[in-house]
Amino acid sequence: MHAEGSDLELAVGRQPRQRRVRFRMPAGHNSGEDVGGECEDRLERRIQDLEAFVTALRDGLLNSEAER
Repeated sequence: MHAEGSDLELAVGRQPRQRRVRFRMPAGHNSGEDVGGECEDRLERRIQDLEAFVTALRDGLLNSEAER
C-alpha cells in the first residue's frame, strides 16, 4: 500500500482503496453486473488482516528475542 499523498495517489487523483475496477460477468450470469468493487473490498480486507497478522507475529518474535 502507498502512504497517503504518495506520487501514485497524486497521479491517479484518489487513494487506492477508493478506486473501483469493473468486472463483467460472462453472458448468462447476470450480464453487466458490477462486482469489481465488492471483490476489491474483500481483497483489501484480507490484505489488512494478513498485514496485522504478520505485524503481530513479528512483534511477538521481537519481544521473545528481547526477553532472552
